[in-house]
Amino acid sequence: MLRLATLSPLFLALTVAACSDGNGPSPDQGTDQDQGIDQDQGTDQGTDPCAPPDVNANGEPAYPFGTDADDDGDGHTTYLLGGDDTNDADAAVYLSVAQRTFTSGMTYDTASPTSEAPTDVAFADVDHDGLWDLLVTDQNGTVDETGAVEVWLGDGDGTFNYVANYPSGGGGRIAMGDVNGDGFLDALNDGRRLSGSCTGEFTLAAGSPAMGYRPNVVDWDGDDDLDVVGPLYGSGVGIDLSDGAGAFTSSSNTVTDLSDAVVGYLDSDARLDVVTTSYGTPYTARTFLRTVAGGLSETDSDATDYHTNPALADVNEDGFLDVITNDFIAHDVSVLLGDGDGHIGAPSPVITDIDGAERIHVVDMDGDGHLDLTVSSQVLGVAVAYGVGNGTFATPVYLGTSAMSHAVVDVNGDGRLDIVSVDISADTFRVFLAD
Repeated sequence: MLRLATLSPLFLALTVAACSDGNGPSPDQGTDQDQGIDQDQGTDQGTDPCAPPDVNANGEPAYPFGTDADDDGDGHTTYLLGGDDTNDADAAVYLSVAQRTFTSGMTYDTASPTSEAPTDVAFADVDHDGLWDLLVTDQNGTVDETGAVEVWLGDGDGTFNYVANYPSGGGGRIAMGDVNGDGFLDALNDGRRLSGSCTGEFTLAAGSPAMGYRPNVVDWDGDDDLDVVGPLYGSGVGIDLSDGAGAFTSSSNTVTDLSDAVVGYLDSDARLDVVTTSYGTPYTARTFLRTVAGGLSETDSDATDYHTNPALADVNEDGFLDVITNDFIAHDVSVLLGDGDGHIGAPSPVITDIDGAERIHVVDMDGDGHLDLTVSSQVLGVAVAYGVGNGTFATPVYLGTSAMSHAVVDVNGDGRLDIVSVDISADTFRVFLAD
């Protein structure tokens, strides 16, 4: 959701709201803070995990491991840290230094607790101790045969401890967001919602959205409640509008052969738009602008590559979102430059010879102000390719040997982004600490 013409040397990573009282931080409690905010790193909640968090100099909750920022340039700060921007899922910024080498940390067996075949990983401080914890989705689970979500608590040094396993929809991607307005992040995965709490425990919630296995949590209709948008197993783009208390009204826009969908601002009308990829032949990348009436209007498409796993970011720093996809036939990652009107250019390969490519993240890994790519590969591990600001990238370095998905965050609080990857074939996740 970046729309800045030039990115700062700050990079973005998903974080979570600190624990609050029963009502939690409401989306409208933040103010216009387009310059980033107080660097208070503590929460000092004593022994009560449900105590309200401290506040910083601006009267907002103070959170550890990063601070809020106006990362999409609209003059508002993100809801995940008590701000009022519910269209923004990129929550925290970190001051980074050059970090082009990684030390392999622990490898954890996800099959030993109660499930196996991990497909995705996300970070969240679920027990509100100021340290990053992990949520891992599993394709197979003994708690629920269709899948599971594992919770691993972090020690703050890059190590994690398994604590719980919850039934889920069956693998796919996981997304975090407070969709019921209680102030605690919920986990959404493959048509099910795990409702979060101030103690870090989750409950399988009724009234879950009907979105597919790759959900996007955004305020689609601008009512300050978080909605869910995602692919519906080939039949279209599902839109689940929340009432702010955990109930959803579902609708869809027909898009044939749909495999994935991501959400962002493709033009300047302040309405969220959608980019999809298809699993038919060819595997087409399509852009859809949202209409005034709320529907989706196809604007452009490209069928020259076998596009999968789309991501959105402004990689050439012209102020317009570009599309990044994998081509699983040509074994490359390509950039399709956006023009700010919903149109995309021809795919330009930026990473080649990457067999089995999966999830793409776009972050500033080395703190030089230019976005970099991290790409999971089931054959080669995680590729890290450093950008130069014009839409091109250096030859990648690879971490590990196989990665179905990965996440990027500073797991040990040293100001450097680390990487955690999941290996579906080995039933493991692995930590790579930035040096």
